[in-house]
Amino acid sequence: MRRKLVVFGTGQIAEVVAFYFDRDSEYEIVAFTVDSALFAGSWNRRNTRPERR
Repeated sequence: MRRKLVVFGTGQIAEVVAFYFDRDSEYEIVAFTVDSALFAGSWNRRNTRPERR
């Protein structure tokens, strides 16, 4: 069973992290997160949701 991973960020580094973790690790990326000040509603053609508090 793969361990779950949340990636902080949505920039180029987050894309590189996602690429490598998807292909060569024991982790499954289950979400990307950003600070609420940077929340835009979508990223990389994927819908996003604000955090719940």
